Amino acid sequence: MKRILPVLIVLCIIGTIFYCLPTSKQRQEQKQPKTLEELNGCKVGIQTGLNYEDYLKEACPDAEPIFFSQFPTMFPALQQGKVDSILTETTSFVVERLEHEGLVAIEEPLDNVDCGIGVSSDRNGAVLMEQLNDFIAEYKSDGTYDEMMKYWFDEYDRGNATVDKSGITGENGVVNFTSEASYEPICFVGEGGELLGFDVDFIYRFCRKYGYEPQIIPLEYDAMSAALTSGRCSVAMGLVEDEERAEAIKFTNAYISYDIIALYYVDTNETSFPEQVAASFKKTFIHEERWKMFAEGAYTTLVITVLSVLFGTVMGLLLYLWVANGKIAEQRVTDFICWIAGSTPTVVLLMILYYILFGNYVISNTAAAIVGFSIVFGCEFYAKIVSGVKAVGTGQEEAARAQGFSVNQTFFRIIFPQAIRHFSANYMSDVVSLIQETSVVGYIAVMDLTKMSDLIRGRTYEAFFPLIATACIYYLLILLVTTLLKRVFFVTDNQNRKVKRILNGIDTQADKNQE
Repeated sequence: MKRILPVLIVLCIIGTIFYCLPTSKQRQEQKQPKTLEELNGCKVGIQTGLNYEDYLKEACPDAEPIFFSQFPTMFPALQQGKVDSILTETTSFVVERLEHEGLVAIEEPLDNVDCGIGVSSDRNGAVLMEQLNDFIAEYKSDGTYDEMMKYWFDEYDRGNATVDKSGITGENGVVNFTSEASYEPICFVGEGGELLGFDVDFIYRFCRKYGYEPQIIPLEYDAMSAALTSGRCSVAMGLVEDEERAEAIKFTNAYISYDIIALYYVDTNETSFPEQVAASFKKTFIHEERWKMFAEGAYTTLVITVLSVLFGTVMGLLLYLWVANGKIAEQRVTDFICWIAGSTPTVVLLMILYYILFGNYVISNTAAAIVGFSIVFGCEFYAKIVSGVKAVGTGQEEAARAQGFSVNQTFFRIIFPQAIRHFSANYMSDVVSLIQETSVVGYIAVMDLTKMSDLIRGRTYEAFFPLIATACIYYLLILLVTTLLKRVFFVTDNQNRKVKRILNGIDTQADKNQE
């Protein structure tokens, strides 16, 4: 009873907290703004990177903006009552109302936005700027713009939308474009992992006319400006112009116009809970074979993890050997490197590598991620070796050197095998942390497990199955990697040798003595 009592107390406290919290239905009954005036005093969800808070402040000065990194995370918050309204565009509302009948738009828009295209400020950007402006003027005057607006918004046929990608010659080189790939029907990942949408259609029409080969890099919206200023991309689609961006980025004339609207939620779902679960499961995994996206993302995450662990382990070992055979200068340089790597948030380090250090080099996004995580893991492993060697003590090293062992022989045959036993548990913890930290590689356009989950949520506006599936796959990856590491540590530990192997040398010597 004494063992169970603390558990019961904790459960009672947690149950009381959840009982006292207002439910989503209670929140929705409290505030359901149907006009812009009623939006004052409400919590309004806004995607980061946009300047929609300025429009909100002007139209509804008493509204409270709540920021989200992506739109797919905003709808569950609205549905659960964490916010009273969310801001979106008339272009994306085409899809949002298809997924959820309960979404209702306030009739009066906050404002109309003429959205341009961000272009880099270098010499190549000046050429692209002129060509893009000419193309925008032409496609608006000859009816192409109206044709695309009708196809992608007015008569959008989800599941049958295609982009004509033929006729690309590429005689004038490759142009790197970036767009947000979880923003249907502007830019999204369709069946088979193919990028589709209004932006993709525009890019291919432009490149077909001017002889470019397009390379589209899908990024988070708030990472697109960094990709442009660093030179990683030359063109960023759909960037909203503001004063700060205009100082570093050039903008074309408007290539698309839309209204900013506020949405609220009315629960009109009359289906049973099992039916809702079945429909959500089908949309998440079965429709368009989206389970393959989870598999591809898990494979990418596993590749990044395994290679980062291997390279990081080698790097940490080399750092230790360099310091052990060096002087005080090598020690201070190594400590400084490890301090920098350990003090920098992983996502910031990855963006520095991708957008700054590798900005002018041709390197894949996955390779940049592996380099970043290898540096972090290598510095952590170096610290583990130092602590493990100190735990062994100096007596065994002195005894080995007295028997004629060299420095390297002493380290690799005697000291290091014993040190492994002291840091093996922490080593596996670092590997687990590495697997978890790979979830941020989407900021440098790596299609890992978390990014694939975001893309699926961007298509389905479902939160439960994509997030639960992602968590379960991470658990399986951690279980697989840690199981393999435990096996490696067990096999390489001399204390786990079989008795026959231990007595092999002794038995041989005994036989010789008998002879």
